[in-house]
Amino acid sequence: MISRILMSLLTMLVATSMYAQVNTYYVRAGGDDDNSTGLVPDDAFATIQRAVVEAQPGDYIDVGPGQFEGAIVKPDITILGANAYTPWNEWGPETYITSTFTSPDDGQYFEGEIAFEGLSFNGDLLPAGDELLPIQLNPNGQANIVISNCRFQNPQQMYLRTYALVV
Repeated sequence: MISRILMSLLTMLVATSMYAQVNTYYVRAGGDDDNSTGLVPDDAFATIQRAVVEAQPGDYIDVGPGQFEGAIVKPDITILGANAYTPWNEWGPETYITSTFTSPDDGQYFEGEIAFEGLSFNGDLLPAGDELLPIQLNPNGQANIVISNCRFQNPQQMYLRTYALVV
């Protein structure tokens, strides 16, 4: 009887350890990359890149309103702007991205999925003469890039480049 109970407990332990915990990392204007955990809005990181470093596959990065630089991203994360899951005609203060999201390892190919939701890319926020390449990712045949509910403003200064984009 005791051995059956121990075996049941061991089975439950193994089963629960097979599923990693999904975290949400927060990025806010006024956040702190050096002394924050990023795990709650009041203890947010200052940059998306710092959140990407901490994020593991399946994690979310919740970026509040304000202007933020893009990041070198890794697969299997979701980057959410302040208006994620909000109909565009109900958007409030926006999350503006002012530089490029790129693939890891100097633009090498990656597998998995990366998703962008509720972000704004605005060419007017760039210095005169600069151009914004908001998302430059190199997925291979096993990768997905999901761009949903994002706003691209002043697109004459923007380019979207990927090597396997299907819209």
